[in-house]
Amino acid sequence: MTQLGLILVVDGEEVLIGEWLTTPQARASWTRSPLLVFIAEHHMRTDPYLPLVLAMLGDRALDVIARRTASSLPTPSKATAHHDRHLEASR
Repeated sequence: MTQLGLILVVDGEEVLIGEWLTTPQARASWTRSPLLVFIAEHHMRTDPYLPLVLAMLGDRALDVIARRTASSLPTPSKATAHHDRHLEASR
């Protein structure tokens, strides 16, 4: 089954993300959340180039990604502290 999707970022201020599930069904989300807008916009800018970059790096890409991922994963206490700071900043 092929799913169709849509990501629309407007002026870096809001994002609409939608998907068509079946002929009578679709769902979408809209937000002005700066973090979600940034993630969607960044995804749209970099996703088309990712296969090319991975092909250029070859097996080295997997080593770099695995090393960076392992060293950047937050511990539960760091994740909670980051989440708390984000909540405070948004108030």
